[in-house]
Amino acid sequence: MTRRHSRSNGLLDPVPVLEKLRPGREGIVAELRNVRPNTPHYHALLMCLSAIDLAAEFFTGHSYYYLNPNPDQIGRNERRDG
Repeated sequence: MTRRHSRSNGLLDPVPVLEKLRPGREGIVAELRNVRPNTPHYHALLMCLSAIDLAAEFFTGHSYYYLNPNPDQIGRNERRDG
């Protein structure tokens, strides 16, 4: 049986691809700080964030590829007076 396409069976090095997604992921996390929880917009952003994290886990085998040691990933929407 002949191959019908010339594509590889997977990413040879997923890290460059995942690093290109990092700014988008950081933007989603930043926007989650400003969206009211349990709204359709919040859940839509959370689905995008989950999809990026799941892809990173799938390609690398690391559950927490994008996460840093800081337990507060989303952060706080703190009011700054000044």
